Amino acid sequence: MLHSLMWSRLAPKYFWVTLLIDALPFISLDGGDVLLGSAQTYEILHCLQELSEDATLPRKQRAQLDTHEPQIRMNLARNLALALMEEGDESSQPGLQLAGMMGGISV
Repeated sequence: MLHSLMWSRLAPKYFWVTLLIDALPFISLDGGDVLLGSAQTYEILHCLQELSEDATLPRKQRAQLDTHEPQIRMNLARNLALALMEEGDESSQPGLQLAGMMGGISV
């Protein structure tokens, strides 16, 4: 839902800060669980960058972002690393690699 609200621009930018802060416990799950795939994580990182460069952000949200941005970035980076490893494991299954190298031709 976090990804949908931010990427689709349904939620206003000033609310993105609250969404990101509230999502921190879910982005940084212990045990290696990944809730967001790499594509979703990249898109949220893009939204975070856009948010950090937004000069029209209200003062309260700017202060919250300045306080929490390092932790948000660290947790998103960790999630991205885990998602990429998980997605890499899925693509390293024997039949999938060969099919990919042969342009989708079944062997």
